[in-house]
Amino acid sequence: MNGPTNLRQAHWGFLSQIVNTGTNFLLTLLVARVTAPDAFGAFAVVMVLYTIGIGVVRATSNDVLAVRRRRDRADPAREESEALAHTVAFGILLGLAAAAVVLVIGHGTGPFLLMALVMPMLLLQEGLRGIAMVRAVPKEAALSDVLWAVAQFGTIGVAAVLDGEVSEIAAVLGWCVGGSLGAVTALVRLHIRPRFRAALRWFVLHRALAAPLLATHMLTGIPVDASFLLMPLVTDLSEVGALRAAFLFFGPLGILILGTRSMLLPDATRLGSPREVRRLVGRVTAVQAVLAAAWGAGVVLLPDRVGRWLLDTNWDGTQGPRTFLAVMLVAEAVLVGAIVVASALGQLRRALLVQATTVPIVLVLVLVVASGHGATGTAAVLAGGYAVSAVLAWLLFLVRKDTDQKDTDRLTGAPTDHRTESGTA
Repeated sequence: MNGPTNLRQAHWGFLSQIVNTGTNFLLTLLVARVTAPDAFGAFAVVMVLYTIGIGVVRATSNDVLAVRRRRDRADPAREESEALAHTVAFGILLGLAAAAVVLVIGHGTGPFLLMALVMPMLLLQEGLRGIAMVRAVPKEAALSDVLWAVAQFGTIGVAAVLDGEVSEIAAVLGWCVGGSLGAVTALVRLHIRPRFRAALRWFVLHRALAAPLLATHMLTGIPVDASFLLMPLVTDLSEVGALRAAFLFFGPLGILILGTRSMLLPDATRLGSPREVRRLVGRVTAVQAVLAAAWGAGVVLLPDRVGRWLLDTNWDGTQGPRTFLAVMLVAEAVLVGAIVVASALGQLRRALLVQATTVPIVLVLVLVVASGHGATGTAAVLAGGYAVSAVLAWLLFLVRKDTDQKDTDRLTGAPTDHRTESGTA
């Protein structure tokens, strides 16, 4: 790869993702310490909607820009403006949906309603982070995230001084103010003016690329996100809160894994051959899997006194979920690597085949198992589902190494010559 790349500036990319993850972790931690299990379960539902929004933005905006950047006919400035407008429009729709959910649930209406209303700004910040990665200037993404963290800590600090403690509304306000500041700063520094007239047609224009990218991205996260939304139908909100509390400890590395995808995909699309793509992504995936295993072991072995100090009563009931989620974290790292290969090479049909087969089975099992075994049963089903998907996804690339040329030509805009990787007819 010639020129600047994200991996050559990985320190900025990792700083960006670590700080971004830290702001979400701090919010969840503070809310967990001052809310009852039922209210924390309601908070979990709102955070799931935000997480879904992040996934949609990355797939339909950031990843589309990354893959299209290879095309000579692409107009980067125009496409960035249109993609950003699409992101804001989607953020408005998601914010309205989240506000409706908050009003229906009824727990913590004020703070969680604020989160819903600020959703467009939070997704705008994510869209700008993605554009920084596509441009191979991760330093700008890091600056946006650092400003988010500084504003969040500042708001929380002021609240602690004035009230003697950090309330639920103070924790949420700091997070929302920080995210908005980071978004505005990145918008100014990256010199982008959203083309709102193109907001509604962006997905339609690029649906051949955006639709499969969105499908693979959503199918990767749906088992977890849908579990939080399905569990209240068959079990108590306290079980939802227990699963969310257990996820809190895996969230930082899980989000880092997904963030690495944002850095890795633009670089992978610049490589010259499928073999180079598999080699690069395979190495990064192996490192992430080892880190995930080490992190998971640390979380499982975390002393009870530390857990109760962090989460208070929300720590109770997390032992079983933590054990299974440790397995899921490793499987997720491996699966995300396979998705990057599929996205870079235009072989999304293979990944979709695996996920479309396993995800419905997992969701049905969640409904069945959660009704009798709550958070622990749900975590066990998720671990098994991710492990099977990860193994099957990589087997498709290792056993059958030929490139699906039709997908590759459509995604990269290369002329169709119907040759395999080796160059033979």
